[in-house]
Amino acid sequence: MEGPSFVNNKITDIVFFKNRLGFISGENIILSEAGAYYNFWIQSALQVIDTDPIDLTAVSNDVAVLNYALQQQDELVLFSNENQFRLYSGDNVTFSPETASVGRISSISMESNVKPQQVGPQVIFPVKEGDFTGLHTFITTDRTVGINLGQTAVITETVPKLIPKNIDSLAVSRTDQYLIALSSDDPDALYIYQFFWEASGGSLSNKQNAWSKWTFPNKTIHWCDFVEGTLLSVTKYTENGTVKYYLEGINSSRPPQEEKDLFLLDRQLSSSITTDLGDSYF
Repeated sequence: MEGPSFVNNKITDIVFFKNRLGFISGENIILSEAGAYYNFWIQSALQVIDTDPIDLTAVSNDVAVLNYALQQQDELVLFSNENQFRLYSGDNVTFSPETASVGRISSISMESNVKPQQVGPQVIFPVKEGDFTGLHTFITTDRTVGINLGQTAVITETVPKLIPKNIDSLAVSRTDQYLIALSSDDPDALYIYQFFWEASGGSLSNKQNAWSKWTFPNKTIHWCDFVEGTLLSVTKYTENGTVKYYLEGINSSRPPQEEKDLFLLDRQLSSSITTDLGDSYF
């Protein structure tokens, strides 16, 4: 009996979808048996049942090695360097090996070093645009419609030369509707995208977008992400010829109501503790 296609091949992403554990490997998306997350073998060679594992190839005119998978409502969006696909089973049918299929939805060259992010009705992913980076999105404004084939929006259309190339981090605050991009070409800056979606008449509409740039001239940022409304970052400082690394946090909840609630970017507060390992500074 033939095994799953990820055997002896590199796994590039892991996903959980429709009560199945899934792996991205090569050009394939492989999903376990429904409810049996460690079984990737069919139960019978004589018949296919709805709960059997699923192993499908993303078919394209060129090689489409998949990098990432991201769930968007009832579909799974798959990303390769040059193409984007979706895994779906149609309306009002059981998701099974017989009904599941992979179809291409667009052909856009994206930055493969950064995993796309889901923010409400949006799936946002970085795109190579010469010496700069653009951010594209699939938008679902009605839960009954799903992703429109071939339809994307460019959320950096008004600022095409704002974000440098070589993006290596995308951080999303889903509660406060922030997205932050970090580039190794400009490691002392964070590029901030703020947006506001409003529910009306059973659908979602985008009411406002804003771009800004935060610059930190005295440090280098190596990583950032949101944890419960706090933007955490790993930063490097050179102090008196000594390189030091810090884990820093910025309260990004909004909107600020008082002066004390405003963003503070200059590390005005410091403290230290003594442990068995020595002194630690914050």
